[in-house]
Amino acid sequence: MLYINVQNDQLRTDYLTGLYNRRYLDHYLSVKVKTRDNRLLAGLMIDLDSFKKINDEYGHDSGDQALRNVSRILRQTFRRQDFISRYGGDEFVVVMEIQEPCELKEILERLRENIEMFNRRNIVPYKIGLTIGCDCFDRKEGLTASSFLTRIDRLMYLNKQKNDGQHQHKD
Repeated sequence: MLYINVQNDQLRTDYLTGLYNRRYLDHYLSVKVKTRDNRLLAGLMIDLDSFKKINDEYGHDSGDQALRNVSRILRQTFRRQDFISRYGGDEFVVVMEIQEPCELKEILERLRENIEMFNRRNIVPYKIGLTIGCDCFDRKEGLTASSFLTRIDRLMYLNKQKNDGQHQHKD
């Protein structure tokens, strides 16, 4: 029985970060969408900025450590009942139940503060930066679990393009 439990954990956990993996995210989200109560379901697609640069300048071990640092920051930021997963590469997804859409703003502010606190400690030679797309799931719009992930992914990429444009103008 213990062996089966260990195997199940390995099947749904990302080996590098210890977070849930993409396969388990897909399962979790499809179940959550079907069995949801009156609470809102919110999702965040999170991308680690400059991941390729970290790997190129400091090595892949540093890139792996950056992913582990982000996973630790996400665990500190979100509640125990929130679902945190590594989506793939340098992207993460958080799914949570909230009462009001305005809670997302508070959550994003808490995440920003935790990132700033990590960066002020200067324990790595680079700064952690995240680009985020977030939204609330709306069944009335006919969204599925898959289309919801696509939506928050697209919102994240729009924010990344906007941020890249701002950085280019500052140089």
